[in-house]
Amino acid sequence: GEKSEIRGIIQIFANTLVKLKLKDATIDQPNAADTNTRGMAAIDIQGSGNVEIKVEGNNTLNGYGNSAGIQKNDKEPNGKENTGKLTITAENTDQTLNVIADVRGAAIGGNGYGSYGDNTDGNGHGTKNIEINGGTVNTQGRIGSGCYGGAAENIVITGDAVVNANGGIGGGDGEEYEGGKTSITISGNAKVTATDKAETGAKFYG
Repeated sequence: GEKSEIRGIIQIFANTLVKLKLKDATIDQPNAADTNTRGMAAIDIQGSGNVEIKVEGNNTLNGYGNSAGIQKNDKEPNGKENTGKLTITAENTDQTLNVIADVRGAAIGGNGYGSYGDNTDGNGHGTKNIEINGGTVNTQGRIGSGCYGGAAENIVITGDAVVNANGGIGGGDGEEYEGGKTSITISGNAKVTATDKAETGAKFYG
């Protein structure tokens, strides 16, 4: 099939189950959607509901500024907890998701610190409740917290997933610039490679 490009971002405010399918998609150029006031994640997930992203074909998501590629902050700017779970699934490892961070955000997880936009509080954010279950996921940037975001909790990689995390997996600096908590579970037939070779995103900046 033809590859589609979305100019802008996808924002999901979920208080119930939301299912999203990415099929040979590129999400890029967020400035075209006037996202300076909302952050510049390719996909931004908030709320208490669960979100399932099914990956088909070859897909690329680009976050910009201090936003994550797929952004799932542990808290909203008003302090409310984002308790929902993000699950990324695919039928097999031929289905690929490439997620690229820019400055201080995670590839998948929290945004990094920095003042940018009316709907952001300037703080880095941690993340929680993320599962990768199948497919091949490649990141430039961390899976976990943004820079100065703190904790990355309940990160699960399972099934037949293949994950290449260039930027590592886990928490980073947090409050008082102390390291954030990290809880990661790898199970099933999952294959994970995590390195600090990323030149962009949270891992690159600390």
